[in-house]
Amino acid sequence: MLTLVVAACSGGGKATTTAKATATSAPGTTTPPVPTIPAGVQPTPVSGAYSVYVDPTYGYSFQYPATWIVQPAIGSGESNVVISEPQPVQTDPNYPTHPLTQLMVRATNDFSLTFVQHLLCNGSPGSGPKVANYATIDLTTYGGDPKNGYTAPAFGLAFFAKDKNLAFELWLQSDAKAGYDHNYINDFFRIDTPIWQHILPTFAAGSASKVANGC
Repeated sequence: MLTLVVAACSGGGKATTTAKATATSAPGTTTPPVPTIPAGVQPTPVSGAYSVYVDPTYGYSFQYPATWIVQPAIGSGESNVVISEPQPVQTDPNYPTHPLTQLMVRATNDFSLTFVQHLLCNGSPGSGPKVANYATIDLTTYGGDPKNGYTAPAFGLAFFAKDKNLAFELWLQSDAKAGYDHNYINDFFRIDTPIWQHILPTFAAGSASKVANGC
């Protein structure tokens, strides 16, 4: 799962210049990190405080807060990315730092993978908001549940883009999961709801050449 926290900003607009690859400071230092842009990945700034991530394998794309740190993970049968909010976070004056928050996008053309089998092959998309006009399964969790085990608050969706031969899992999650973190949990939804609502309409599915394995 993922985690992420960012101050809400208005974004949108057309892409302008292309960002160059840069090094980054480690999260948690006092020096603000520079977003990590690995070789072969070229996020593009857009008007406002967002950039565009384009996946180098499947070509899916979406906007994300421009100050967040990009960490792609390309493996066998998957092409994923985790985008983390820099730490420390100063978005709430009541706390010196926020819990870690991340955006995760997981994509695959191998429908035999566990998350596809578990969430989608036997699921009924339609409980979540549409993404790129695809029906989704809502995986949102609200955190802090001592009865069922403390869970992290998160927005989550899973969906097929079958016409693109891909399955997706999207998460925007904070690690503020303990009961005494109720203020952090509330802050996550207060701060990150507008970010999630900005990201989803900007998502484009890309494509894979074929499905490696069916459901």
